[in-house]
Amino acid sequence: MQEIRGPGFPDTVPDELVAVYGAQARHAVKYRRSWRYRVGRRIGRLGRGHDPWFIAAAALLWLIIAGGSIGTIALVATRWPRPTLDTAVLVAIAAMSAAVTVFVCRRRFYGDGV
Repeated sequence: MQEIRGPGFPDTVPDELVAVYGAQARHAVKYRRSWRYRVGRRIGRLGRGHDPWFIAAAALLWLIIAGGSIGTIALVATRWPRPTLDTAVLVAIAAMSAAVTVFVCRRRFYGDGV
């Protein structure tokens, strides 16, 4: 495994610790380093302190908003196909520009040698 947590954090569990705590400790360390565990913890932190019904209602509301927006775009595209295509190209260019800007800024901020 590669070192993903930075210097000072080992990538493997030393054999001395496995001898003391057992093979279950090795499994726990490997599981907690997995992306599934980190994503689950992040989602859990976002939902902490909120009622489950509130989260469900908010998710449903955003699904309705997204569906309505997609439906509106589809209707507009059938009525005015050329201006809709031009707008889609401009939005795609703006999104690419924003993505490149975020990439460059993060690279400079975290000191990746740039």
